[in-house]
Amino acid sequence: MLARVNTLRTATEKLSGEFSLSREEAQRSLSDQVLQGLMAHGYAIHDKRSDRYAVSAAGRRMLADQANG
Repeated sequence: MLARVNTLRTATEKLSGEFSLSREEAQRSLSDQVLQGLMAHGYAIHDKRSDRYAVSAAGRRMLADQANG
């Protein structure tokens, strides 16, 4: 469980640092499985019009909560 959380945190940090990624960039940088995990946990959002992924409000809260605690 801890390894999965660390992976999702690292991926959320990466996505946050890039502001947004295209599907191809996200799959290359994060892997499809990690991208799907971010989406499943609500840490990333997908803008279907531009086909780009970005950190969600929940992802930003998770990063802030873990930085503070």
